[in-house]
Amino acid sequence: ALLLAEYSDAEFRAISAVLSGLPEVRQVLAEAAQRFAEGRGVLADPAEAARWYERAASKGLAPAEFRYASLLEKGQGVKKNLGQARRLYLAAASKGHAKAMHNLAVLYAEGIDGKPDYGTAVQWFSKAAKHGIADSQYNLGVLCARPRHRKGRRRLLQMVRAGCQPGRPRSRQ
Repeated sequence: ALLLAEYSDAEFRAISAVLSGLPEVRQVLAEAAQRFAEGRGVLADPAEAARWYERAASKGLAPAEFRYASLLEKGQGVKKNLGQARRLYLAAASKGHAKAMHNLAVLYAEGIDGKPDYGTAVQWFSKAAKHGIADSQYNLGVLCARPRHRKGRRRLLQMVRAGCQPGRPRSRQ
């Protein structure tokens, strides 16, 4: 196994550049991104981390799609771009990434398209809640308590009956 921590910053960049063209190195790309994000074995560099997360996300790696979307949403190391963040959260969520489902719901609840879309937010919070994301379970309850969300309240009651309750996580994401 290639131990990237044994290499200098320049060697690490060169090795990673060569490997990035191979289809089986999605995880290596994500590891490179995380190293730059955390400063493990290299100088911490949010912009470089964003570039590596983008590379890994372009290979379809759900955790990288989620992390790159988070950077885009906040504008950390990259220019803020909520539309691209939404697309990446959606891609990761469609692969079962529960935190991406939650963040997507938050974008809709906060009005990514100019005004809050609580119906779509409830759908995504519901999916994330089924995976045990406690914040989604809470937010779902808050949204479903709104007077206009009778359908959401019915869905919340169905989830409670099915055992989707806080303190009973269903996912390790």
